[in-house]
Amino acid sequence: MPREKRLPSGAEQVAVYLTPVEQLVLQTIRARRKSREEERTHQSEVVADALWAYLEEFEGISRDEVSNLLTRSPRRATGKMKLIPKTGRS
Repeated sequence: MPREKRLPSGAEQVAVYLTPVEQLVLQTIRARRKSREEERTHQSEVVADALWAYLEEFEGISRDEVSNLLTRSPRRATGKMKLIPKTGRS
């Protein structure tokens, strides 16, 4: 039976280079999660969890703030188009 796919559909592969010590850290975290029978034991899940923890703890940015950045990207006028502000006249 094939393994269940656990990556989100929008996930893309990226290259990350780790030293042997950093690889050992990643393996240790994975092994500890497996021993606790946690679900998120894959390398990409451990790295993603670490990135979120770093962003929240050290950068002070929450997941909601990141989601808001993705949802509010208004299109700006380009080329010869010009935005004319609305006036108070009816």
